[in-house]
Amino acid sequence: SKPQDKTDTPPQTSPTDSGNEGSTQTGDDSQEDQQQHDNQSDDTPTDNTSTHGTDTDTRTKIKCDKLAEFSSYASTFRDEVKIALKQGGFEVMSPDPANVGLVHTKLTKSAFDSLNIEEGDVGLEISAFHEGLSLFDGEDTLALSRSNEGHSQHVTDGDLSFNFGFINPEHIETQEELPEIEYAVDVEIETDELDQMISAADMVGDTLTIASDEANKTVTIKSSGKEDTTEKTFSTEDINIHRITDSIETIYSLDYLKDIKSKIHNSVDTIRLQAGDEMPVEIEINDDHIKTNYLLAPRIEDD
Repeated sequence: SKPQDKTDTPPQTSPTDSGNEGSTQTGDDSQEDQQQHDNQSDDTPTDNTSTHGTDTDTRTKIKCDKLAEFSSYASTFRDEVKIALKQGGFEVMSPDPANVGLVHTKLTKSAFDSLNIEEGDVGLEISAFHEGLSLFDGEDTLALSRSNEGHSQHVTDGDLSFNFGFINPEHIETQEELPEIEYAVDVEIETDELDQMISAADMVGDTLTIASDEANKTVTIKSSGKEDTTEKTFSTEDINIHRITDSIETIYSLDYLKDIKSKIHNSVDTIRLQAGDEMPVEIEINDDHIKTNYLLAPRIEDD
């Protein structure tokens, strides 16, 4: 069985009869009063409500699988992230330590059963938080509230509970907004196709190249190693092409793309891919109540 949520129950004290203060009772009267006292103690209700400073009816509530998906995206590049708590939902903008990759993910208000928060930024060890969520069932409704005088995040399903300590958000590297980039290539591609090409590239090398042919309106994803190569070309019959305004060929780190691939939820059918010549690639994922953008800098190969 699941461990019970610990509560602080006020100690039961013997009621004082103010009319007989300081008096001593003996014999049957004393036994009768003792019996009344025992009955009162048995009938005294025990306070089993949470004492984390937030009323149960006003706690933020959300299905575990939605919160876990958000924390999975947020933890792509760093163990510690700054989370912006807003009336419109939760938001994370987190670059990787080498500033090669960046993830920007939003958990929108529509994901919550109820959202009652104090707006502001908090720092959280998101990897530990995500691991803790894995111990709940995906369909469990979780209640979120602050504990330890606002220094921790309390998470419970009514049985199992966690307190995750906050980190000073000023000590966590972040980025305020995504850069505005005019991409030459803007297409939508099936998630399975991207998965396949990343897996194929992993068999032959350590990079993945995105190329486009402006005249023929095609996009090619390819990779090459010392001896082996793999590639696949997509036309308007295969993918939804929003824009191809230039012929490009840009190389990206496969390790980062594999990290991104591992985070894309299996419910996502298509992703939006934008790229330019020697420019970052942006991968946009829209999954019901979660919107996530990845930005990955190109690898500059020595001549």
